[in-house]
Amino acid sequence: MVGTSMNEVVLRPFGEGGAELGMTRAEMMEHIHFISEGMNATSDTQLQIFFAWLVAMFFVAHRLSRAQFLVVSALFTYFTWDSWISMSHGWHAFIAWQEYAGLHHQVLDMTGNLSGIVEKSMQFMRTVSSDAIFYWAVYASCMWFGFSCRKNQPKELGSPL
Repeated sequence: MVGTSMNEVVLRPFGEGGAELGMTRAEMMEHIHFISEGMNATSDTQLQIFFAWLVAMFFVAHRLSRAQFLVVSALFTYFTWDSWISMSHGWHAFIAWQEYAGLHHQVLDMTGNLSGIVEKSMQFMRTVSSDAIFYWAVYASCMWFGFSCRKNQPKELGSPL
């Protein structure tokens, strides 16, 4: 019984460059989890910055001078770029460590007939991230909202805004 079970065990090899790291697959998985949590924290912070921008622009954009508005917009752009760079580095590291651990083969081996589709989708995610399109669309809409709030809000002293 034990011999039969042992014959069914398949050891997955490490990916390219994984064996040279001197780590077990469990240590690699822990590192992948660490990278993933860092990316989640970065995207969470970026969403908070986006919503803070939207709320702040609704209430104060019409009261800012042109110079103040440009400074605030420049800071918003800086934090957006910084966050995007962090997330893109994290995404590339995440894929690299999955390849070291041999995990990119796991999906291909289990699905067999979908291997071409999975490989093409992974290639697409490496070159052009679909998240980037959404991310920059949200950034552009936030900037548009800020400019429109600055132009379209009432400037009277008795205004509730």
